[in-house]
Amino acid sequence: MLRSRVLTVLLVMSWLICGAVASLAGFFGFFYWWLWVFLLLPFGLLVIFAWRVKKVVLRVPRFEKIVFILLCLVWLLHLLQVFVPETGFDALWYHLPLAELLQEQHGYTYLPELYQSANPQFADSIFALGFGFAQSLGTKLVAYGFALSLVAITYQLSRIFLSRRWSFVAVLSVSLFQVVAWQSASFYIDVAKACFELAGLWLLQEGFSAKNEYAKKYFLLSALSFAASLASKAFSILLLPVLVYFYARTTKRKIRLLLFVVLVLLALPFYLFAQSHTGSFFFSTQVQVNQLSAFEYIARQLQRFPFIFMNLFFTRDYTFPLLGLLPFAIYFLRRQIWKSQRLQILALFTANQLAIWWFVPPLSTRYALAGFISGLLLVLVWLSKRTEPFWIHVIFAISILFLVPRLFVAKRSLTYLIGKQTQEQYVEQFKDGNNTWVLDAWYGKK
Repeated sequence: MLRSRVLTVLLVMSWLICGAVASLAGFFGFFYWWLWVFLLLPFGLLVIFAWRVKKVVLRVPRFEKIVFILLCLVWLLHLLQVFVPETGFDALWYHLPLAELLQEQHGYTYLPELYQSANPQFADSIFALGFGFAQSLGTKLVAYGFALSLVAITYQLSRIFLSRRWSFVAVLSVSLFQVVAWQSASFYIDVAKACFELAGLWLLQEGFSAKNEYAKKYFLLSALSFAASLASKAFSILLLPVLVYFYARTTKRKIRLLLFVVLVLLALPFYLFAQSHTGSFFFSTQVQVNQLSAFEYIARQLQRFPFIFMNLFFTRDYTFPLLGLLPFAIYFLRRQIWKSQRLQILALFTANQLAIWWFVPPLSTRYALAGFISGLLLVLVWLSKRTEPFWIHVIFAISILFLVPRLFVAKRSLTYLIGKQTQEQYVEQFKDGNNTWVLDAWYGKK
């Protein structure tokens, strides 16, 4: 347990190091293809982590072995998607072009015709390291690395509240989230953002329970992780209220000040870059607000708020059905939440993230993935206190059902991978009235 915790801390640090190196290279104009070697840090740690988990699983009870085998199958299916052509809309529209631009110009460049070039690009820059290694395939490998890291962090966070058995089931459920399955092999940064946010949440929890000499280190790494989220997507700024509340509860005034400074300083250069080129700190966000009539959207969502959890069952980017039980979990855990600082932090973080999901257009679970994971943990904490054999087997059965769509996706991928389709034929089946132009724009020049 201790070793896996240390490995996970090192894994989080390795991603932060990759992001720091890539960001500095982007700002100072020395971003070159060979910088991809820094990716050996997180990927090397993932290999060590996998080997460590394999040794531990050999000694666990039969049910946990079955869950682990199913988990391995799920991630092998996700891995197949890494080796097929990229078809994600945003990946082809601006993520890949920005990575290509960063490689060509050796630094961050603002293009008026591509307003996303004013985005905070901490996570994008890590993917750009993968682009330097193997173009689109390299970015998909980075996506897979982030997704595996998300699983490792989810396990560590769940172990604070749940037994090892329940934690295995939690990890299996999260692995079958549609967003996780899709973005584990596509150049989108939502899984990377969730990875940083869950790492920040986990390290914050560890900081409050650690001895004085370690607490400061945990808090500092937590602040760096949340800052990485702020430096990756502008609307992560909406997390600041709960982050300020969390860090204000640390005991020493100097530590609080340091944490607030860290939160701001890592992200600030990206917002200053946007300000210097566009006259606005949040230019990209403002463009999206204007395009989506955001204020009308928020007013409509306020009216529809009573149906917030029902909406989870009718969304294309599905999560897990048990999240519909979140209101009941909060109600029945209310006394424990009131008494437990750890549960308070988990509940507040979940509430903040769900508010982002509901009120930040368009309505997509990928914008608040970390909150859905923390919300699922709250539900599992409640269910684990009830009739354990019944609920844990219900969750396992649902997970097997959720595996079925992944099998259909794997079948489609294998058709291409075994050579029965050309790249053009594979890409053609994804074209519709909305995405044809981005597919043609990217693959037409290859």
